[in-house]
Amino acid sequence: MDQLFADTDARDYADDIKNWYDGYHFGDFDVYCPWDVMNYLRDLQRNPKALPSSYWKNTSDNAIIRSFIDYAGASITRKLETLLSEVISYRKSTKRSLMITFILLRRISGVSFT
Repeated sequence: MDQLFADTDARDYADDIKNWYDGYHFGDFDVYCPWDVMNYLRDLQRNPKALPSSYWKNTSDNAIIRSFIDYAGASITRKLETLLSEVISYRKSTKRSLMITFILLRRISGVSFT
């Protein structure tokens, strides 16, 4: 994040960005919401007095997911189906659902945070 703040001349906004968009913590890692951060940085480029906002609000359109699946092909479709079926089956345990979702996403995407 420090590099992103430096590249976008947004160091002065780092605390606001952390307070608004640093929503997940996995061990020693803070995970910011990239959609919100990038939209806010765009708004700051246009207007340095822009205030943070909830950019996810009213973004329930699934078109981006459809286009991703079309682009990625059948293998990603199978992986997403597996992910969704496993998440749904674990959904009953609400305390663990966020961590289980994270683990499944990490497994399917191959991304490691360690």
